[in-house]
Amino acid sequence: MSTLIVALLVFVVLLIILSVVYLVKCFTYVKEGTAKNVVRFGGYVKTLLAKEGYKLDASGEVVPLLPGEVPSSRFFRIFIGGLRWVSWLKPLGIDKIYTRTMKYVKALPDGTFERRADENTDFVLAGTQFQYGLEFSSAEDSEKLPLSGKMTMTVMIVNPYKALFLVREWFDALVGRVLPRVRQYISEHTYDKIINDSGTQLDKDVFELLQKPDKADPQKRSILQILWAEYGIKLMALETVNIDPP
Repeated sequence: MSTLIVALLVFVVLLIILSVVYLVKCFTYVKEGTAKNVVRFGGYVKTLLAKEGYKLDASGEVVPLLPGEVPSSRFFRIFIGGLRWVSWLKPLGIDKIYTRTMKYVKALPDGTFERRADENTDFVLAGTQFQYGLEFSSAEDSEKLPLSGKMTMTVMIVNPYKALFLVREWFDALVGRVLPRVRQYISEHTYDKIINDSGTQLDKDVFELLQKPDKADPQKRSILQILWAEYGIKLMALETVNIDPP
């Protein structure tokens, strides 16, 4: 009889241990200022956000909490930090955290740029400002002088779903929208005017161009509005690092 009881106790203990292990695998860790997307058989399910003072609205956009509003994940933030519940199906491999290779140009504090290709990245910065690099070359000014240069783009991803699922490469899409306006501006001015005229500022003036209605857009939205609405990207500022002739 005692042997049967011991065996039963061992079984119960093993069952508890396995249940705890299974339960732990139902969670994922999300760093502050980032978000992860959950997919089921490759299809989008939901977004998990870790951003103090912010939440995801019905459209999946990162928005600030209203005064007095308590986030639904407050319990987890207080007691288990960045852990977020995925689903009961995660340990079975049915629900997974979406991963991909993130390709972008990072702007470093010393003014240099670093090309990155972070493989198997399972998170994206969300509601957090980050400086990316924009490079251009052979951009002819109004006198046909080819110019090369670098600019930093201060960007915030405000909709992790759109940034990762509605466009193949969100960084390439960002550059593809901004770079033509940089080239357009340079083509309309001389190099001497760009660097010497106090009333001409490449970054400030290009940013203003990005706020004007885009003639190619059926809704006449600005480039900034298109980036936000279609890619979930908020371009907050441009800053010229350098611009030089050959």
